[in-house]
Amino acid sequence: MLLHVYPYSEQLPYQTFVTKDRHIRIYDNNFKEFYFYDVPAYREKQIFNLPKGIYHTNNRLKPLKKPLVYPSLPLLPPDKKYPVPITNIVFKLGNTGQKGFISISPEKGIAQIVLDKEILYKYPRYVTDFILGHELGHIKYKYEDLCDRFSNVLLLKMGYNPSQINKAIAYTLNNKTFEGRHRNFNRFNDNYLISYNTYYK
Repeated sequence: MLLHVYPYSEQLPYQTFVTKDRHIRIYDNNFKEFYFYDVPAYREKQIFNLPKGIYHTNNRLKPLKKPLVYPSLPLLPPDKKYPVPITNIVFKLGNTGQKGFISISPEKGIAQIVLDKEILYKYPRYVTDFILGHELGHIKYKYEDLCDRFSNVLLLKMGYNPSQINKAIAYTLNNKTFEGRHRNFNRFNDNYLISYNTYYK
């Protein structure tokens, strides 16, 4: 089934759905995995968001008039300062050998974010959007974990769900390193609290 998702508004660029299906399988317009979720047995139904776009699914979904707004995560004040505000952000594709990186020209107020071509074609959209959000975070923050949280907040506002962000961080981090495990734990912990405060309070 083809599913067109229309946003509630510019401030809420997504739509909220509910289903009683136990196994949610939603693909993007390129038939890549987008939102896969197995609903716990103790939960009667699942309410979730989808960003604006076109999707494919066999699930029985009902759009809701009232949007699901996840609790916000606090962000620290920026720890970077520039002689000229960063007002021009350029996105490019390249053969970088890494998932993504950012270069900033502080005197010109320009930031360039490069995403590896292989990542764009290989990974689901929620992964590439998380990487882009993380690199955007580097305009404000030096530390990787703060950029992860910045991306987490950004994706929730775009209409992604906590479980998608947890998957994205698992795709992008090396869990064999201490830093990878630390960042993975922090994202899981944040998104667990968001889900708890959304569904159980």
